[in-house]
Amino acid sequence: MSADQRSRRNVFAGLALDRCSERRLDQAWLETQLVHAGARFLVLDPDGKALVDAGASALRFLAGREREGLLAAAHPSL
Repeated sequence: MSADQRSRRNVFAGLALDRCSERRLDQAWLETQLVHAGARFLVLDPDGKALVDAGASALRFLAGREREGLLAAAHPSL
């Protein structure tokens, strides 16, 4: 899939989503964010499809403890 096609399918591309690009390499900041009580994680499969709730009507975000239990070995990306 081309980058152009991927961008059109990316529902987050037009949002004012702060991805903290200037902090992505700051390991101390990342570790702090991973354990923050308000942290939420959106799981994407290799094709970029997001995890959704049982009815497929909403995105399914994971809380920190859920992520630890289900995806402890996974590395987050921003």
